Amino acid sequence: MTTKDLLQKLLTDKTARQARLNLMSGQLQELDIDLASSRIGRWFGSTYLTVKRIIGLFIGWGFIVIALLFIFFPELITETREFKELNILEVQTGKILIRIICTLLFLLGLFLLYISRLTQKMRTRNRKISEAQSLTQSIIVSFQEEIKNSELDVQIIRGIVNEDR
Repeated sequence: MTTKDLLQKLLTDKTARQARLNLMSGQLQELDIDLASSRIGRWFGSTYLTVKRIIGLFIGWGFIVIALLFIFFPELITETREFKELNILEVQTGKILIRIICTLLFLLGLFLLYISRLTQKMRTRNRKISEAQSLTQSIIVSFQEEIKNSELDVQIIRGIVNEDR
């Protein structure tokens, strides 16, 4: 094979590679647009998740503390004037009812803490998505530079092949 034939083959290969790179670049740019459009939504979502976590923690721990307090010390409620006016059987039933309600309140507090933990996981996932978007943008910039360099190579090879004619 002559040098001209080798250069022509190289030019054909480079042109085909350039077409593939341009196609992939378009796909990456579409992906970047999709990620960028959801950035604002993720920011608001992250703010919402932070507020939800804080409120969930406070309310959950509050429910747990109140529930434990009244489960172990139902007298705090039963020593009121209204309870003292009831007969002994009604007071005992009232204490049992208070303990049942406080046990349910305790379970609700645990459930809120669990939701708060899941909210933290969602925030972490959103942060990772944002980091992936930043990485994708830097990859796109590097990829576009590679495409420009490849286009320059193709132009140089075309110039060499056209000179030989």
